[in-house]
Amino acid sequence: MRITVTLARQLGCGGSSLGQRIAENLNVRCLDREIISRAAQQLALDEAELAEREERSSSFWERMLRGMSMGPPEALYHPPTALSISDRELFTAETQVMQTIAEQEDCVIVGRVAAHVLPAHPGMVNIFLYAPLSFRTQRMVENSHAADEAQARAMIAQSDESRKRFIAQMTGREWDDAKNYHLCVDTSALPLPEIADFLTDFVRRKTAHVTG
Repeated sequence: MRITVTLARQLGCGGSSLGQRIAENLNVRCLDREIISRAAQQLALDEAELAEREERSSSFWERMLRGMSMGPPEALYHPPTALSISDRELFTAETQVMQTIAEQEDCVIVGRVAAHVLPAHPGMVNIFLYAPLSFRTQRMVENSHAADEAQARAMIAQSDESRKRFIAQMTGREWDDAKNYHLCVDTSALPLPEIADFLTDFVRRKTAHVTG
């Protein structure tokens, strides 16, 4: 029986790093950027451009531009861009990529609404990672994702709202509702390596009946 670990996470709480560490501890693959890379290939779109669309709902103006980008039938052909596909099409492509890999092998999946779209099975463990705003802000600045604390807070607020709205739109579920997960963890409580070891042990114990 396969093992599937999904990590939903708030921006700046260390989700990507934890996903890599847990996957290494379990000796399985960690799926993060590979998901968008495969989806981009499937949709014949630029990966970097498509990454800007992940886990967020398009604004009114983006939807307007998408309609305009299609052009009239007699218009000259232009290669497709990320704006030319809908949120649902991107969501579906990423879901198909995750389902294909998760059906074939054990893996840790970071983000991409995996807990809500992958079929539940005995070896599936869904985890939500969160942390106080001060912790997330500091990590964003320290890891050079933001120039200063003000920019970090703005990025975090936008990310939280976008992810919450996107997941509700795509799945009808609340992104940060504890009932959707087996475990919710404040990643500021311990150093990240210790959090990774704790989560690895949790996964092993929960799936012992599956692998034993």
